[in-house]
Amino acid sequence: MKSGLNKVRFNPFLLFLLGIFLLTSLSCKKEDTQITPKDPSPPPASQYGSLYLEFSHVVDAQLLEFGKKYLNPSGDTFTVSKFMYYISNLVLVKEDNSLFTQAESYFLVDASKSSSTKISINSVPYGKYKSIRFVLGVDSIRNVAGAQTGALDPANGMFWNWNTGYIMLKLEGAAPSSTVFGNTIEYHMGGYKGVNKTQRSFEIGFNSLTAQVAQDKNPKIRLQTNINEMFSNPNTVRFATLPIVTSSGANAKLIADNYQDMITFIGLE
Repeated sequence: MKSGLNKVRFNPFLLFLLGIFLLTSLSCKKEDTQITPKDPSPPPASQYGSLYLEFSHVVDAQLLEFGKKYLNPSGDTFTVSKFMYYISNLVLVKEDNSLFTQAESYFLVDASKSSSTKISINSVPYGKYKSIRFVLGVDSIRNVAGAQTGALDPANGMFWNWNTGYIMLKLEGAAPSSTVFGNTIEYHMGGYKGVNKTQRSFEIGFNSLTAQVAQDKNPKIRLQTNINEMFSNPNTVRFATLPIVTSSGANAKLIADNYQDMITFIGLE
């Protein structure tokens, strides 16, 4: 019996058959368990778009032209040679009152440079927006945040020093009634804290319209800035008595109180 078992155990032909069986079984098992990879799912479509602001500049009903003569609300003749201001802290308000806040939104609008009057707001969630909020000027945090770049670079000529901060709005020109040499008028609106701060907050609705941001919709909001709003309502400014304001204080606040409504909505495209 022992001899018989040994022959069965070491029979080369039987070992060969056993090997073939094992290899076939393993191959079948591998094929049976192999998973065919599925086609990767397409990435989700972007749910963000862009929206644009475009600023135009007027003196009441007339388009701003440097060197052209205009009348202020008191009847004083004047011309403009420079007009610049900051727009910052942009927030869009949806129909349901939810908000989209654009991070790091600081823009310097210069009426002499058409490229600066067009502001692009990117990564805006799809939806319908009924109004926009922003600050004319630079918030107090950035006024004390050290050296800045881009629109806030001091090289842009809109910065005094680290104690007095940024100039929120700058208007320069001339008026015959000005008592300053050369009949100069200069309004450099600065002051970022306390009762005499000159930043002003705006919320501008689009009337009954909505700015819809969608895959094929990138609306443009048209805004208008009226220089004459600096010189009246609630405070009357005469060039003969206040031709220059180039420091923070009560006079700068007086003019800032006037320009808090100088930007208005005029259209949506």
